Amino acid sequence: KDSTIRLWNVATGQHRQILTGDTNGAFSVIFSPDGKTLVSHNLTDIQLWDAGTGDHKKTLKGHTRSIDSIALGPDGHTLASASWDRTLRLWDVDTGNLKKILKGHMSIVDGIAFSPDGQILASASADGTVLLWDLNTINKTK
Repeated sequence: KDSTIRLWNVATGQHRQILTGDTNGAFSVIFSPDGKTLVSHNLTDIQLWDAGTGDHKKTLKGHTRSIDSIALGPDGHTLASASWDRTLRLWDVDTGNLKKILKGHMSIVDGIAFSPDGQILASASADGTVLLWDLNTINKTK
């Protein structure tokens, strides 16, 4: 909540870098599979960072209520976000463009995960359901 993200060398415990620029804090962070991009989110926005330089690359906006979870596909090019607005959003990491809004839950969406091959997105909701989304066709099955 101090509006910074701190990167540490796990082997030595030494502080490596401070990423600044998100004045709303960071609730969670994830690295892209290649380690080049860091993704963070606060309540309303998603931030993309260059993990090597610490430079802020993009801000992704669109959810109308709090963001609860983010996940990167195994290829590192697709980002999914889940929100209290009962939607999931798919983003293009390279361009920052919104690719698709997924609707189907009746309550807060609070957990998401990609299958290892990146073809299925699972979403869990406070409505008691888990939906599986076929990202090739964007159909949902229970």
